[in-house]
Amino acid sequence: MNYLLFLNISLLLCITSCSPSITKGLRKEEQRTVYREQLPPLVDASSRLRKYNMTIDVMKRHFSGLLLIKQTGNNTYRTLFSAHFGLSVFDFEVTADSIHVYHCIEPLQKKKLLSLLHKDFSVLFGLDRKLNTRQIESIQTGKGLGKRRFTMEGDTISIYHTFPKLKIRLEPLL
Repeated sequence: MNYLLFLNISLLLCITSCSPSITKGLRKEEQRTVYREQLPPLVDASSRLRKYNMTIDVMKRHFSGLLLIKQTGNNTYRTLFSAHFGLSVFDFEVTADSIHVYHCIEPLQKKKLLSLLHKDFSVLFGLDRKLNTRQIESIQTGKGLGKRRFTMEGDTISIYHTFPKLKIRLEPLL
C-alpha cells in the first residue's frame, strides 16, 4: 500500500516538474492609477436613450428585465426598470444628491436598498464626487459591510455588494 502511494506521488512529481512554466513570456507591468476626471461615466446616457438587459439578485429574490436610462437635465437621469413581461419594477430620477422614487415594487421599497441603488447609479453616471480614483476594469468603494465592487467585462457591467447580498448585471442592447 505504501509502495503504491510512493509510486503515485513520484509519478505526479515527475509529470508536473517537466511541464513548461505557465507564466513564461508574460511581462509584469507597473500598475497605473487613472483619475475619474480622465474617464467618461460607465454609462453615458447624455446623447440618447440607453437600453440594458438588467438582472438584480437581492437576498433570495431575482428580477430581470429591461433598464431604460435617459438624461433629463444637467446631472439628472431618469431610470426605468421593467420586467420582460411589462411590469414596471422601479422608476427613479437620480441626481448627485438625491433619488426621487416615482414607482417601486414592494420587495425593493426598503430605505437602505434604495440608498444602495442611488449610490450605484451615481457611480454609473459619474455623479459620485467622493470617488477619487477608479480603474478601467474594476472599481471598489466602501469599507467593511458597505463594500461594493463594479467590474467591466467588455460592455457588461456587474455590481457586487457584500451586504446585503446584492448583485446587479447590466448588458447593453444595441
